[in-house]
Amino acid sequence: MDKTKEWVDMIRKGGVSRTAALSELYKDQVMYQKAYAVINKMVHPGQFEDLYQDGIIILDANIRAGKFLEESSISTYFIGILKFLCLNEQRKIKNTIPIEESQIVNVRIEMDIESADTKSVLYKAITLLTEKCKKLIALYQLSYSMEEIAAQMSYATSDVAKKEVHLCRKKLKLVIESKYKELMD
Repeated sequence: MDKTKEWVDMIRKGGVSRTAALSELYKDQVMYQKAYAVINKMVHPGQFEDLYQDGIIILDANIRAGKFLEESSISTYFIGILKFLCLNEQRKIKNTIPIEESQIVNVRIEMDIESADTKSVLYKAITLLTEKCKKLIALYQLSYSMEEIAAQMSYATSDVAKKEVHLCRKKLKLVIESKYKELMD
């Protein structure tokens, strides 16, 4: 049974509904198996988890931005996103440039992080943060609005959420700056 319409409506609704839809999408075995087959065929299987998560983030963003026109199933659209991500990975492997320490200091915490090494450092750095900061950064990466983050975290206003996200991103940057060499190992 195709749940495209239901998932799209839930994501567009936002809040708890959006979170539930993304969780269902992430755990959907049919999509997971199709995704694994595509990624395994196009790039190294060790990249599966990162690409799968990136694909879900892009799918969510595209649905919320109105880019998904519901002309195909959500599964077909998602596989298209993954193929695009895999092609980008193949290009990156061919054009690998060593990362300088100064490049990592100004890392932006968004979907457009381009280097696998940078991503690895970023994910390791995130594990060193408090649970609150981990959750805030995750919500921010999933493009939740400040109002949605405030609701999820039980903050009084979106301004409080914005301040807390900013502080956590600042802490993450400090962790990366101070522990860069350890995180590269």
